[in-house]
Amino acid sequence: MPEIVSTEKAAAPRRLVWAMLLFALILSGCAKKTVISVPPPEAVPPEKKAEAALFKRADTLLQSGFYAESLEAFSSYLKRYPEGMHADGALMKIAAIQKTLGDLDAAHRAYQELVQRFPRSRFIPEAQVGILEVDYEKAAYMQVIQGAKVLLDKGLSRPLQVRLFTVLGDTYQALERYPEALDAYLRAVHAADGARRERLLSRMEEAIAQLDTETLRLFMKRTTDPILKSRLLLQWAINAADSQKPETAAQALNRFLSRYPGHPLAGKARALLETLTSEAAFDPHTVGCLLPLSGAYRAYGKKALRGIELALTDFTATPGHPRIKLVVRDTRSDPEGAAAGIRELARARVAAVIGPLARAEAAAAEAQKLKIPIITLTQKEKITRIGDYVFRNFMTPRMQVEALVDFCVKRLGLSRFAVLYPDESYGKTFMNLFWDAVIAHGGTMMGVEAYAVHQTDFADPIKKLTGMYYKIPKALQRAAAFNAKEEGEAFWTGPETSGAPGSAQRAAGTDPGKGKGPFIDFEALFIPDAPRTAGLILPQLAFHDVRNVYLMGTNLWHSHKLIQMAKKYAQGAMMVDGFDVNSRAEPVKAFVEKFVSVYGETPGFMEAVAYDTARIVFETAAKPRVRFRSRFRDALLTLSGFQGLTGPTFFGPDGEAQKRLILFRIQGDAFVEIR
Repeated sequence: MPEIVSTEKAAAPRRLVWAMLLFALILSGCAKKTVISVPPPEAVPPEKKAEAALFKRADTLLQSGFYAESLEAFSSYLKRYPEGMHADGALMKIAAIQKTLGDLDAAHRAYQELVQRFPRSRFIPEAQVGILEVDYEKAAYMQVIQGAKVLLDKGLSRPLQVRLFTVLGDTYQALERYPEALDAYLRAVHAADGARRERLLSRMEEAIAQLDTETLRLFMKRTTDPILKSRLLLQWAINAADSQKPETAAQALNRFLSRYPGHPLAGKARALLETLTSEAAFDPHTVGCLLPLSGAYRAYGKKALRGIELALTDFTATPGHPRIKLVVRDTRSDPEGAAAGIRELARARVAAVIGPLARAEAAAAEAQKLKIPIITLTQKEKITRIGDYVFRNFMTPRMQVEALVDFCVKRLGLSRFAVLYPDESYGKTFMNLFWDAVIAHGGTMMGVEAYAVHQTDFADPIKKLTGMYYKIPKALQRAAAFNAKEEGEAFWTGPETSGAPGSAQRAAGTDPGKGKGPFIDFEALFIPDAPRTAGLILPQLAFHDVRNVYLMGTNLWHSHKLIQMAKKYAQGAMMVDGFDVNSRAEPVKAFVEKFVSVYGETPGFMEAVAYDTARIVFETAAKPRVRFRSRFRDALLTLSGFQGLTGPTFFGPDGEAQKRLILFRIQGDAFVEIR
């Protein structure tokens, strides 16, 4: 049966507690009372307030980026309170500002003053590191090394450790003491975090890149640090690749990727491994040739092939040159055939490709995809923009019009131009480029007229160009004639009249003195067409009294067919080309003689530029360090001093050949170079 506790018995302890509390209260009342008074807050002296306010103002200016003003304020503080409560902090701020402003001597003095005057300051470690950073900027490298040794045992905070080891690493890097720089950077990496750590890793990788293979090997044996060991292994692979040891490099890269699959540099390793894999499967002395040997462009393809064959004969006949294997594929004059040809040449393990001539985009894109250097022989605009493995060694429409317009403006002093062009792709391309070049040179395009491709009577476009096509009202003719007399202008009355035509003809299109006549307000006429068509146009220009103007054409005019057809009307006509078969230069004379003896024909620009391109490729393939297609590409980009049949040649960063074109004029039955 449970025990029952009475209410009176349970309340006894509670009464005892209250009794004790009451007794204590009585005792406290009988004791002597002690009054505890709280003193009022100590008043800050006005001078201290002024000092704090001045320092705070200087610091606020610094935080706001007003360096010159804050420097002046901190200097005022020190002048007024040289032993003030913030004097050491002011010196620290002054040193930092001077360092930012580039006054290293002033920064150094401020740091030194802080160390000497306030040896117990909490800023001493930071000032000592700051002194080393200034010494580094002043290239006092030995002072940095000696000073760093003193601070290594000082128990610096982690941020100061990062700064100390960073400046020490930079110093060793500047002295090209790369192993010691690497050690310092690694210690800084372990003390750093965040973005600072990433920057230090980049500096460490730069130091690793400077190590030779033997030093890399020693470091890899010595270290167990995964941060360092992984980067040493990757650099080992890069060095092996640069030393033409693709198998060693591939093994190192595979080891890196298996050990460190999630490494920040794993992407770089995979890209290099992919490059090595693709580039290792080629023969540096095998060259591909991709030309249209059938189809619409077969005639041009055969011309180019002859030039390439002759270049191969000359190259292999030279003592010391390796034997080059030439693999030729036919594009069949179509894009699909060109792309398929590139794939065939890739299977043939070629180092590079010469060609194609036309429809080159598909071939260039395929070569870029397979990372095979290709030097195209095409006029296609923007072909080299396909990629960094795509080059061009050819005379482009842009180069031609630039040469013509530049000569006319700068050497002949012309400013007014006109174009008569065929209404098809070739004519439109040249017309637009010529117009752009005229504007770029500060000239004026006075007239542009098109004609049909198969047209043989050019009266209408000529009349439109010279203001004789549309009938002008008589009232307008009389008004134009009256205005011309008032202004004292001369009239263009035909081929016997010399001098520039007046503006009256522009308005009326007539000659008030002799009846209707041409209005010629241009000084040069550009006709971008083949010699067969140009040979029909030039006599008709004379028939319609278009005289006393410079006549110009593209490289297609550099043909005796034009002289045969136009005869006297072609005299003085100008054109541009990239090769002078009659040049007195010995290499050109030797090439022409050998070409004629072998093929029984006189070579032209196509044969010459194909010869030059082949020599460039053969000589690049013969270089001992070109064992990767990427190196082949780089060697082309750094080509210099190549003197070819088509003049000095080198490639710009965009892969375009930089060439000097030749200007010719017709004189009698010959083409004479304009010097």
